[in-house]
Amino acid sequence: MVSALGWVAVLLACLLWPATAHPEEEVRNVLYVSGQVMSLESDAVGGGGGLEWWHQLSASSAFTLGAFAFSLADSHWAYGKTGLSLSYPTGTSVSANASLGGGRRLRDDFIYQVGEVEVTQALIDKRLYLVGGDQYAHVSRSQENLVKAGLLVYPIPMLAIRANYHHSLGGNVDSQFVSGRADLTLARLTLLAGFLLGRTTPERFNVITNTARAVRSEEFFAGISVPLGRHEVTVVYDLARQGSPWIDKHTILLVWKIPF
Repeated sequence: MVSALGWVAVLLACLLWPATAHPEEEVRNVLYVSGQVMSLESDAVGGGGGLEWWHQLSASSAFTLGAFAFSLADSHWAYGKTGLSLSYPTGTSVSANASLGGGRRLRDDFIYQVGEVEVTQALIDKRLYLVGGDQYAHVSRSQENLVKAGLLVYPIPMLAIRANYHHSLGGNVDSQFVSGRADLTLARLTLLAGFLLGRTTPERFNVITNTARAVRSEEFFAGISVPLGRHEVTVVYDLARQGSPWIDKHTILLVWKIPF
């Protein structure tokens, strides 16, 4: 818990630093620096983080490139990630990303492969969007092809609400869950909160196991994003609960957004 309190202290110091307004300018590059502290009920403590570069190719396209490393309990792993996003005048947006790496749990090596495609279609511009996606994940012994369908709604311009249903179509894991998230943008900060309810793998929450199974799962998270000049700092607290009886995993995530 000392490490987690340290992260909180750093965040509070950032939040108390006075933010100054800057004129709007075109940003073609952003570096995201992230770090997190994780703890399990078993008193196992871990963490990790990474760097991700976002580059705007044109007014309608961008790509990302990053690298991440984590450890928790008896597992450690790392991977590289790349992605591409495109938007079209028809109101359609397409994004795709792929992560490839590996790790080690006890004496066994394991693979880490995750690929995802998401399509968003405007039904009512700036108000209502249809979202669909497909994710392939092979992490340790778990493999699955997970599809999702949902909505993105803006009841007012400053509030975004997402709701999705996820279901496995293949692999050795039968995940089935719903998820949601809300983002409220105020004058000087953004508040966010979300949840996941259903059945899915421990690996989805960065808990590596030697089995392939979906278990009863709940996740709740809340966070805040605060501008610091041209930069932005986001902190999120996440509680993931799995199994029967519940095993709780606590995470504090810090992300520093640096435009350049």
